[in-house]
Amino acid sequence: MNWKSILTSFVALLAGVALCNAQNDALAFIAKKNAQVSSLESSFKHTRTMKTSGKVTVSSGKLYYVAPDNLSMLYDAPSTDYLVIKGDTMDLRRGDRESSFNTAKNPLMAQLRNVLLLCVSGKVKEAADSNDAEISVESAPGFHVVTLTSRTKSSRGYSKVVLKYSKTSGILSEMETTEMPQIVNLYQMSGIKVNTK
Repeated sequence: MNWKSILTSFVALLAGVALCNAQNDALAFIAKKNAQVSSLESSFKHTRTMKTSGKVTVSSGKLYYVAPDNLSMLYDAPSTDYLVIKGDTMDLRRGDRESSFNTAKNPLMAQLRNVLLLCVSGKVKEAADSNDAEISVESAPGFHVVTLTSRTKSSRGYSKVVLKYSKTSGILSEMETTEMPQIVNLYQMSGIKVNTK
C-alpha cells in the first residue's frame, strides 16, 4: 500500500468519525430539548398516499402530547377519526370502525404506538430500537432530518420513518411514515405550543 492510499483511507476514516459525531450530537440535542417538554399541542395536516393506486387523501386535526406516554390525534370535522394513546392502551377510529388495543399484548400495534409516541417526544434512538431500524441524520436548513430504516423485511409495519426536528427548539415538525404495503403518511405540524399544561 502506498502513502497516497494510506492518506486517502485516513481521510475517509476521519470523515466517518466526524459524521458519526455530528449524528450523535444532533440526536443528543433533540433528546435534551424534548426532555424539557411536559406537554405539546399543535395543528397537523395529514396526507395519505396509496402508492399502488396513486390515491391521495388530505385531512387535518389537532395533536396533543402529555409526557411521558399520552398522545392524541383528533381529526377535524367532518371526519370523526382519532388516535388516542394512554400508556399501553391505544384507541383508534377510522370511518365507522372503532378499535381498542392493549399494545403490551399486540406487537404490531405496539410498533405503531412506539413510533408515534417516541418520535413526537424526541426519543429517536428508542423509536429505532422498537422498529429494529437503522438511524441516519442529515442537516437541512433549519432542521435535523432523521431517517429510521427498518432492517426487517416484512409485509406489515413501517419500512421507513423520516422526521424533521427544528434546529432551534428540537421539536418535531414533520413526520413521514412508509408502511410495508407502500402506504405513505405525511404529518406536518404547525402552530406548535409547548408546556401549556
